[in-house]
Amino acid sequence: MRGLLGTLISVVLIAVVGLGWLISQVYSQLNGQNGQPDNPYISLGRQLAQSLDQADAQAVLQHWPSDGPLELSLADEAEFPLPDHLHSQLLSGEAVLLEDNRHLLINYFLPQRKAVLTLAVQSPSSRSEQTSITLTLVFYCGLIFILILCLYPLVRRLMLLQESARAFGAGDLTARIEPSRWSYIRSLEEAFNQMAERVQNLLADNRLLSRAVSHDLKTPIARLRFGFEMLEEARDAEQSSRYLQRIGQDLTAMEALINRLLDYAKLEEGHIKLDIQPVNLNRLVERLCQQLPEGERHLRLEAAAQELWINADSHYLAMLINNLLSNAMRYSRQQISVSAWQDKQRVWLRISDDGPGIPSKERQQVLKPFVRGQASQGHGMGLAIVERIAVWHKAELTLASDEILGGLCVQISFAAIETP
Repeated sequence: MRGLLGTLISVVLIAVVGLGWLISQVYSQLNGQNGQPDNPYISLGRQLAQSLDQADAQAVLQHWPSDGPLELSLADEAEFPLPDHLHSQLLSGEAVLLEDNRHLLINYFLPQRKAVLTLAVQSPSSRSEQTSITLTLVFYCGLIFILILCLYPLVRRLMLLQESARAFGAGDLTARIEPSRWSYIRSLEEAFNQMAERVQNLLADNRLLSRAVSHDLKTPIARLRFGFEMLEEARDAEQSSRYLQRIGQDLTAMEALINRLLDYAKLEEGHIKLDIQPVNLNRLVERLCQQLPEGERHLRLEAAAQELWINADSHYLAMLINNLLSNAMRYSRQQISVSAWQDKQRVWLRISDDGPGIPSKERQQVLKPFVRGQASQGHGMGLAIVERIAVWHKAELTLASDEILGGLCVQISFAAIETP
């Protein structure tokens, strides 16, 4: 919006100054021509006076065109009163110039006829006034034209934004406006698209949440109901203990689902403030791998010898890595590979396993909350949390098939920083 304001101010200033200078030059040229408009008419009047003084003046006057640009008249000297100094000037043969509101009157004395010849031409001041009015109208019309020319793209983009907003409000959640690099309101258009994308994602997440919660809670609740009914019919302590153990497992599953939902809801909060600090990635990965429970799976860690530093929130970065390690532990058969290295200006983290992997057509979908692949055993929240934290850190997340282990390969790249 600052760019729009600056553009409008610049256009107005340039239009006013530019048009003002141009019209001033035109007026100066016209005024310069009008500065001595009477010179050719004075010569013409002198020639007419000399001719009419010796010819039939009345005949000439009768045939003189009345609707022409020059008016010619003849009057007796006695009927042409003038101040003494002008009368003396007239008798000496010089032109006497008089002016009214419309005409410039050039007067010559005809000595033989004792008469005064008057040549009336349009007054220079009248022409100057008309020129001023014309140029003023040209200035304002030019200013309006320039403003319309500059504001038309803005009005057009605003109308497109209005149409997109109406369509979005009417229920078309895919309505977007294509930003233009020449648009005055490009930032506003991008903000609208981001808002529309977020609203669409939130509504989609809500639909997925309702389906996921209803599905994932329905099963353990039904088992709980069945467990309590069987517990009431239990005949000995051993049978009661077995039913209580199953009830505890169902409650644990429900608690895990609720915790996942709360974790993702917390990540979706817009007011979360990240504590961005330099983090040694390979040291953090080593520590988190050491905290994994020991089992039959073989974990191979290939951390870079040098320290890999990135700017990140250590808490959420650890959550991201733990989610990836937990998924690898859940789906791998025997082997898990974790490696970290630096390439040019990026720091890379790769976690692979020898599990069933994720088909290529499902890889973008499983990054959404509550979406589970065909081989999924969880609630469909782990990779959604990973993707959200990666977006916060402006990291690049890719899912692929591992060429060596054959399972899922998750790679994340961060912007590298110098050693703090």
